[in-house]
Amino acid sequence: MKKVIKISFICFICLFFIFLIFSSVILHNAFKHASNINFDKDLLISASSKIELYNNNNELIKNTTHNKVVEIEKIPDFVKNAFISIEDKKFYSHCGINYKRIIKSMINNLKSGYIKEGGSTISQQLIKNTHLSGEKTFDRKIKELILTKKLEKNFTKDDILECYLNVIYFGNSFYGIENASLGYFNKTTSELSLNEACVLAGLIKAPKKYSPILNYENSFKRKNLVLKEMLKDGYITQQNYDDNINKDITLYLSTSSIKNIYEQAVLDEAEKLLHLTEQDLKLLNAKIYTYLDENVQNNIIDIVNNDNFYHKNSFGNTADSAVVVIDNETGGINAFYGKCDYNLIDIKRQPGSTIKPILVFSPALEKGIICPESQILDEKINIDGYSPNNVGNIYHGYVSATEA
Repeated sequence: MKKVIKISFICFICLFFIFLIFSSVILHNAFKHASNINFDKDLLISASSKIELYNNNNELIKNTTHNKVVEIEKIPDFVKNAFISIEDKKFYSHCGINYKRIIKSMINNLKSGYIKEGGSTISQQLIKNTHLSGEKTFDRKIKELILTKKLEKNFTKDDILECYLNVIYFGNSFYGIENASLGYFNKTTSELSLNEACVLAGLIKAPKKYSPILNYENSFKRKNLVLKEMLKDGYITQQNYDDNINKDITLYLSTSSIKNIYEQAVLDEAEKLLHLTEQDLKLLNAKIYTYLDENVQNNIIDIVNNDNFYHKNSFGNTADSAVVVIDNETGGINAFYGKCDYNLIDIKRQPGSTIKPILVFSPALEKGIICPESQILDEKINIDGYSPNNVGNIYHGYVSATEA
């Protein structure tokens, strides 16, 4: 038995050393290959979305290369601290890479059985968003580490933070904190409240998941997490925390952000079809041609937002609205829009009674079970305990199939 244990131990040691040698060779070659990658200062300064979208006449409709840049001196301290608290607590003390955080994230990921945490610092995120693609490969990670080291040697911490806040993606086609502030709250960065700053800081981890437009509840919880971390780090007082923890997120969407819905749908579709992230498309300087008819799009936006078309019923409810305009020849979508509190891009909602003509009346007519004048009794029913109600519990007795 002892002999078996001894042989097993020797085999384990041999395999371990083989693994170390093999890993060392891979790491050496990876670092040697990655060390040749150029660090481009201009990419940090001018980095922005290079995605160009064209309408149905092949005219440029949205060029997101122009970012509104805000200097670090004009960004309130509590705004900067919100990002540092939630994204990189040791930003001003580490050398670009937080090794302890990486090790901790690896351990937590191993425990959970999936990748739920990242160990990237603000410096690493900046490099990833300006120099590298979104692919998750070993080689790309090595390049990220090397370029991050070069970044830290060439820029001060304030320079890095300024670049980061001006190029990071905030969802809804907003790159940079100034664009996001104007888009979500119709304010400049210097005018943001603590509550709003925490919303923006919270959503960059996953812009769709924590979007205040698309996923309000997620955004609210994430905002409060940022507040909690800021309190823990000593950036805000208990009173600041108490004043904002239950405060709602109030959006003041600008006209430009409202009109982004078509463009955002295009980018989402491109991601699905090409299996690329929006960041990848940006780095590729992608040009995307669409079926958008800008005149029609602007018209339906004006119509949908016209309060004269909405009236409350006796129960205080106001009708919903959504419009899709499709080109008869190509089948392409020329325009679409709906109320701003809807995420029309991937809305999941029951069709309600609007499905009845398709699934109930049409088959009955087709089978000859009813005709347009057939009388149908509208009354309270109970089917094995299932007893649905009409709105307001109002029943109409016998009505024709046409009226029904």
